[in-house]
Amino acid sequence: MEIERRKKFWSCARATYEAELKKRLDELNILGHNIVEDLISYNKERWYKVYFKEFSKYDSVDNNISKSFNAWILGARHKTIVSMVKEIRVKVMIRIAKMGAFAETWVDEISPMALKNFNTNVEKSMKCKIHWNGEHVFEIMEGRIKFIIHLERGYCSCKSWQLKGIPCTHTITAMQFRMIDTSESIASWYRKKTYLRAYSNSYNLFLI
Repeated sequence: MEIERRKKFWSCARATYEAELKKRLDELNILGHNIVEDLISYNKERWYKVYFKEFSKYDSVDNNISKSFNAWILGARHKTIVSMVKEIRVKVMIRIAKMGAFAETWVDEISPMALKNFNTNVEKSMKCKIHWNGEHVFEIMEGRIKFIIHLERGYCSCKSWQLKGIPCTHTITAMQFRMIDTSESIASWYRKKTYLRAYSNSYNLFLI
């Protein structure tokens, strides 16, 4: 039961539009123990993806990066201040070099994880039905759910495209109908040149 609650909770957190969120909350509520009442008392902008800002184009809904970093420097944290800082600096220097080298191995100009997400959406788009208003607006049916697309504004009512920066299933359906290169709409944050720029600064071993 605990595992099921956890799964339902994360499905709520990752919902990108309000109808989906309501459905997921109803599913979670069935499990009882006033779970939903407790959850909705928290600041919804902090953990419901549907209320996230759209600028950053980031797909995470947790703070695992801080936990990962603390675990990464665990050995150094038990040393004196100067020794700790030196060890962390060397670890960061090596990390930056490795990540830059990793990007050089990409066979595509899009990051492997973003490309995997994109290809999954391409496959799903084949099951969608499309209605076009003759200009920029589309109605996309995915099963029994209708989504509105406005290509010129970069808008899909599911919000996944705006939040992730990766064309969603519905956007891809509309773009393919208009014979637009869908991969060109993947945000610059996922591109090789951006990744290499982020890891372009190296650290000198002799700075400290």
